[in-house]
Amino acid sequence: MTRSPSPISRFVPMLCGLMLSSWACGGGGPSVTGTGAVADKGEATAGLTPREDLGRRLFFDESLSDPPGQSCASCHDPKVAFADPVKSLPVSRGAVPGRYGNRNDLTAAYAAFVPPLHKDPEEDIWVGGLFWDGRANTLAEQAMGPPLNPLEMAARDREVVLTRLRALDYAAMFNDVFGPDALSNAERAFQHMADAIEAFVNFGCIATGILQILALNFHETIGCRYLGWLRTVSSTVPSEEVVTH
Repeated sequence: MTRSPSPISRFVPMLCGLMLSSWACGGGGPSVTGTGAVADKGEATAGLTPREDLGRRLFFDESLSDPPGQSCASCHDPKVAFADPVKSLPVSRGAVPGRYGNRNDLTAAYAAFVPPLHKDPEEDIWVGGLFWDGRANTLAEQAMGPPLNPLEMAARDREVVLTRLRALDYAAMFNDVFGPDALSNAERAFQHMADAIEAFVNFGCIATGILQILALNFHETIGCRYLGWLRTVSSTVPSEEVVTH
């Protein structure tokens, strides 16, 4: 059986390409202008598998909350390393006005590297797990929490989520990725939603997080190319943002 390449193995050549192309052009590279036009746009979008692309759409979709208006990205903004962009509050806002979470959201940029909750035999301490208390062992398990949390996206139950998933203009992608019965019932659809978001976080968030560090610390041109790639992945970088060489 042929195994698909891991997110990390696909990310490495992409990173090398960014670095080599920036060095080869002597510090050049595509500028990100007010129009958002980027020369490498086709190559960037080609880096996502269908499952990851479905996860990307779900991650930024504000129609899944109740009331609509909050997405995963609302509290895990790619412009701030997939963390909560609101720094003036100790906790994160919910979809329902006046409701706030009981904790601030963690960055999702490196969540794929976090191991399951376990006790380290050498350090004799508990490590790993997602959420602040480590209660989720996978990104898919974590992705199931916020949609039904009344202090976050606040959907009443999985049937409500199913109704909203079926109404999406890209709902057919579920059948393309998971098969013709992908949205046949609430439990199955909810799991598929979480699996797709996990796939995007595994690749998209890791890649953009690491590229952001490189962009800020090593080479300005990589920064320009990072912003171009980020635009194609997230569509949330402000169009008025201008990066020059």
